[in-house]
Amino acid sequence: MNVLHNVVHLLVGVIGIAAFLTGRSVLYARGMAVLFAVLAVAGFLPTDSAGRFLGLVPIGGTDIVLHAATALLGGLAGFAFANNREERAVA
Repeated sequence: MNVLHNVVHLLVGVIGIAAFLTGRSVLYARGMAVLFAVLAVAGFLPTDSAGRFLGLVPIGGTDIVLHAATALLGGLAGFAFANNREERAVA
């Protein structure tokens, strides 16, 4: 890991808190599902000699599994569960 990687993780958390406080948690979950799915795929792309994607942050190895799991859980929360709740509220 490096400082930029840690800052990105903190930023994702702060945005998540802001999404919760503003009632946009479903939108946040959907956005994170897409973002982390892209990161999971990007983890398979070539890296520099230090294992950093685009020379910035390491996203290969076990990060691929973590990003994919986060994408799946975010998608489940943002698309499956949210749709059920919206349908129940309408009925």
